[in-house]
Amino acid sequence: MISLAVLAGMILSFAGAAFGQEKLKNIGNLSLLVIATIAGYHFLRFQLLNPAREITGVCLNKVRFGSGCRITFKTGSGELFTGASGPAQGEKIKIGEKARFKVKGCNIVEIEKIVSVSKRA
Repeated sequence: MISLAVLAGMILSFAGAAFGQEKLKNIGNLSLLVIATIAGYHFLRFQLLNPAREITGVCLNKVRFGSGCRITFKTGSGELFTGASGPAQGEKIKIGEKARFKVKGCNIVEIEKIVSVSKRA
């Protein structure tokens, strides 16, 4: 929906410039400015209302999609956390491994596998 509005604004702006119609060009530029302002507002609101937090847990489930993964972790307090991650982040962890991950909203931003050191007698 937004991409169509951006495309329409660009077409209006280009058509106005190509045909010498100053009003049409201004309408296209104004629509692009409004869309950019709304997108910036939504981005800033998300950044302010969803602080990043670090969680440690064990990977229980991982489902791969074309554009990423949906991973479920069980945290130390027993709660389950399910979040989306990119394909590169999803490859870093396997089911049953312990990891420390950074979450922003419902997205897993960073995964760091915790390597356990076994003590030998």
